[in-house]
Amino acid sequence: MSDLEELVCRARQRDVDAFEALVRRFQDMAVGCAYAILGDFGHAEDAAQEAFIRAFMCIEQLRDANAFPGWLRTIVVRQCGRHTRRKRIPTVSLDAGVDRAALLPFDTPEHREMRELVRAALAGLSAREREATTLFYINGYSMAEVGAFLDVPVTTVKSRLHSARGKLRERMVNMVENTLKADASGSGEMPDRIAFLFELAKPLAGGVPLLKALKQSEGAVKSTELREVVHDLQMDIQAGQTFSGALARYPDLFPAKAISLIRDGEYCGRVAVFTRLAGEWLETGRCEVDPYVFTRCVHASHWFSDAVDVGAEAVLIRAEEEGQVGQGEPRVWLEFLMPRGATEKIAPAFSREEARRLSVEPEPFRSLAQAVSVVQELKLKTVLDAVQDGDDMTGMLRIRLRPDDSNEVLLPIVFSPNSDMDEVRIDLTSLLGAGA
Repeated sequence: MSDLEELVCRARQRDVDAFEALVRRFQDMAVGCAYAILGDFGHAEDAAQEAFIRAFMCIEQLRDANAFPGWLRTIVVRQCGRHTRRKRIPTVSLDAGVDRAALLPFDTPEHREMRELVRAALAGLSAREREATTLFYINGYSMAEVGAFLDVPVTTVKSRLHSARGKLRERMVNMVENTLKADASGSGEMPDRIAFLFELAKPLAGGVPLLKALKQSEGAVKSTELREVVHDLQMDIQAGQTFSGALARYPDLFPAKAISLIRDGEYCGRVAVFTRLAGEWLETGRCEVDPYVFTRCVHASHWFSDAVDVGAEAVLIRAEEEGQVGQGEPRVWLEFLMPRGATEKIAPAFSREEARRLSVEPEPFRSLAQAVSVVQELKLKTVLDAVQDGDDMTGMLRIRLRPDDSNEVLLPIVFSPNSDMDEVRIDLTSLLGAGA
């Protein structure tokens, strides 16, 4: 078994160290391929990293381990297409603007001028000549290695290089080689970043909260720079920054999909659920979702189905009494009114089943503003009584007990105003014993 076959076989078994070795071996190939398409080293590095993440997610689909180089190139090209559409950047253009490689520590005005000359020279080649040239000169890869990556014979690589050299002067060939190698040296931390992401994915997919998962994954961090990033992330979150906001500060590290999922969880008040989904996606490129996860957030039907299941007489939304006269914002709870007047506090963002599975304790709404928003949504689903008597507002709430129910039920609802928010009582007694 060749070294490449061994690494791919281990990577198929989710061996992060083996895949990190593959990244180190092929990272300049991937960046070179992306640069030949995008014409910008910063964007090329982003696309290459995204391609490696995608490759790890679906490496089980690769039947022939020796075909890894060509298979990886296909993924890189696909990610470049997505990257171009998402960023709306030009491809191999003199008008591409400031190359993000200009931010590299070794950059000088002379190097920037040389980079523009190289960009213009490569832009004058055909796409195939440009790719072969970039791959050959970026890090001393052999023609055989370039051929394996391009999935073409060595003779084809030689032909493309010969044609490219014929269009480039000898001095320019040397300039291309020196510039590509200098810019590619900025990709050195890519294997460390990718290994960290995969180590972070494991606890997230297992339901570990993000802050704790970051601490657990610190052991996978080798570089000082990335260690500082992980430390800063923890400090930002502990200081009150949103999870998604903290991660979004490092778009070169965290994929947009993972940030988006966590942002959804924050918006819906279901961070634990969506963080686990982000971990699953980072591991495999897919995640199993509750088809009604957003619907549940919109009309909170799980409150009513859970309440009926446990025999509650009413669903209540009310602030704690001490919060009304105490300091700061009142804490607003969702409660089930049980027989004989007992109440049971509920975590509003989770069904009882989810709360048990994720070990979520009863908790109030995240803020008074969120509670007020929920009450207003309930009002939008309420058909008011024709005659209102007294301070309370009364009506019938139109709601599906479960998201997949085809029919709505009408439940008596009362809104009792106070200075902070309207408190709510939704009567369920008409459903008790009805088999709903």
